[in-house]
Amino acid sequence: MDPIGYPGVTVFGGPGAVRESVVNQVQQILNGPGALPNSTSADGYRYTAWDSKVLIEGYTGPDDDITIPATIDGCTVVGIGDDVFAYCSSLTSVTIPDSVTSIGSYAFNDCTGLRSVTLPDSLTSIRR
Repeated sequence: MDPIGYPGVTVFGGPGAVRESVVNQVQQILNGPGALPNSTSADGYRYTAWDSKVLIEGYTGPDDDITIPATIDGCTVVGIGDDVFAYCSSLTSVTIPDSVTSIGSYAFNDCTGLRSVTLPDSLTSIRR
C-alpha cells in the first residue's frame, strides 16, 4: 500500500532531488514555447495552457461544490497546481476528472469545510 493509501500514486514532498527535478520540468514546460500563462476561463479557473494541455493554477469561481472540467477552452486539464484551493474554507466537495494526473503541493490546504474529494484512477502524483 502506498503511503497515502491510494494505489499507483507517488507523493512528492520535502527537499530532495526527485521533487526538485519534477518542479524544474514543470517550470520548463510552462515557460516553454507555446505556453499561454495566466489565462482565466469563464467559470473562474486560472490556468496555463501548453500543447493542448492545461494546468489549473487558481480558482475564483463562486461554487462551493465543484466539478473540475476535463477540458478548458478546448485543452485537456492534466494537473492541479500548488495552492489552487488553499484556504477556501467554504469549499465542501471537489470532483476531479479522469484527465488529471497530478495534484500540486498544498492544493487543498486548510480547506476546513471540505468533506468530499473524488479522485480519478488516472492520478499518478500528489505533492505534499
